[in-house]
This record gives sequence, structure tokens and C-alpha cells, in this order.
Amino acid sequence: MSNYTQTYSKKEITSFIRRFHYHLRHHSDEIYFQKIRGMCGFYDYGTGEITIDYRKDILSTLIHEFLHHIYPDSCETEIQAHERSVINGLSRRQVRNIIKILAGNL
Repeated sequence: MSNYTQTYSKKEITSFIRRFHYHLRHHSDEIYFQKIRGMCGFYDYGTGEITIDYRKDILSTLIHEFLHHIYPDSCETEIQAHERSVINGLSRRQVRNIIKILAGNL
């Protein structure tokens, strides 16, 4: 297991959230919710589609898969470190807004 760590500043979290909101609003047709065996979600590098297992942690998985979208050359360990940093840096308001956007586009 790698000791890769990533920490985002408030400014970096805000920038990420803006980009994430844009993607949720304008590319919601590329996000699918279905049962997936053996994983929480996956990102299709060919089509840009994100598939999430709705029985798992939707917010973390969606952020994780979006990170694959914006960091296509990063390994899984790096993506997991980015995910932890983003999740830990989110405010309650940001989480609420993500859920509202996501629900509005279903």
C-alpha cells in the first residue's frame, strides 16, 4: 500500500466543486445508477460515462469516479487520496448543493 497523500486548500476544494457542479448539470446524461457486482462504481475513459452502484456510498463514489475523469493518468492510489481530501474538505453546504443538483438532474 502506498503512502500517497493529498491535501486540498479551501480554494482548491471550491474550484473542484465548481467543476464538479458543472459536470453534474451539463453531463448528467453520462451518469448512470445501477447495480454493479464487485465495485462501487466505474469511469469509462472511452465515453466519459460514470456508473454508480446506488446501493453504495453515492457521494464518495461519484466524486471518486469524477476524479478519474479529471485526472486520467493518475493511479488508483492517487485517486483515492484525492477522494479522501475532497470528501474531508467538503462543507455541509457543499454536500447539500451536490445532492440538490444530482437529484434535480435525475
